[in-house]
Amino acid sequence: MLAAIRTADILTLLLGGGLVTSILAIAKFRPESDVLIMTKTKDQVLIKDSIIDDLKDERIRLREENAELRERIAAERALRIDAANRQLIAETRVQAMDEEIRRLRAGS
Repeated sequence: MLAAIRTADILTLLLGGGLVTSILAIAKFRPESDVLIMTKTKDQVLIKDSIIDDLKDERIRLREENAELRERIAAERALRIDAANRQLIAETRVQAMDEEIRRLRAGS
């Protein structure tokens, strides 16, 4: 009878998920993985501090990169405006020279 109880206890432990679940939990446990760890407890979400710090650092980096890109875009716009103005001035000079040439030819 004692051997039967032990066998039944062992079967209950194995099939009930106690030992198997423990082994699976230990096999999947990675204490410092880079995976976002969230726990919901009474309408509160807890996120690992290192992940929050990484996200804050990434946000700062992206803001700096965004500011640099905006500066580059503004500089490129200024160059384009300057180039367009120079082209307009050159075209105006060419037209004035063409008119001067026509006037000189007409006077000769």
